[in-house]
Amino acid sequence: MHAYGRGVMDEALSGAIEELYQRFGRYDLPAWTDPCMHCHSEADEARLHRAPVRELTVEDLDRYSADALLVWGDETTFRPLLPRLFELAALGPVSDLTDPADVIGTLGRCGWTTWPDDERVAIRRYLDAWWRDRLERADDSFEMRAALVALAEATDDVAPFLRVLDDPPSTDALRNTARLILAARFTGPPLGEARDRHPNATEQIRSWLDHAAPALRDRFGRTAAAATETGDDATFDLMTTASSAVARS
Repeated sequence: MHAYGRGVMDEALSGAIEELYQRFGRYDLPAWTDPCMHCHSEADEARLHRAPVRELTVEDLDRYSADALLVWGDETTFRPLLPRLFELAALGPVSDLTDPADVIGTLGRCGWTTWPDDERVAIRRYLDAWWRDRLERADDSFEMRAALVALAEATDDVAPFLRVLDDPPSTDALRNTARLILAARFTGPPLGEARDRHPNATEQIRSWLDHAAPALRDRFGRTAAAATETGDDATFDLMTTASSAVARS
């Protein structure tokens, strides 16, 4: 585990963030980042220049994170700030206006798949580490669905991330996989309103739910049985319900 800013993250995620700093450190923040002056002020602009990028705080990036590539700047602003934004996204809410998944989804507006190879490799490494971290640490199905939507927005190809769910690496990851399955089965399309923007990702999720998720039934059952021995009623209920849900697939 590695200490970072406001929290602690595993070595895979901290290493991915370090690589982002290395790759994107070649870019300097423009002297003027071009915020919409109907929406923002010179004081908002000044916050982005208050300190070196790596020392910018949640409060400094609050307004920018909500409007990046919408009404504030272009790639020349986003690229130098990307490592710090993604570091903060790994640790918790980036602002009152923007949750971590929204920050990741910003990639879908910047054409990053045309960037130099080393930058694309660094971003993909980060996305994989961030997804695995969410799988271990998310608190509920809403957070898991938000993470999946963010990946669809960023890449429109969620198959590599769904494959991680085929064999969740821990009980916490299994719980969140179960939550994601139940949310998809009983509370509407997994990508919500984003499904129309990302038909490919939507089909990938549907296929995974129909063909891969049922293979988890035995694992759900074994975990439920273990939970009865430890008196973990919450895990027992979650695993039993998830097992039933995939059995009907």
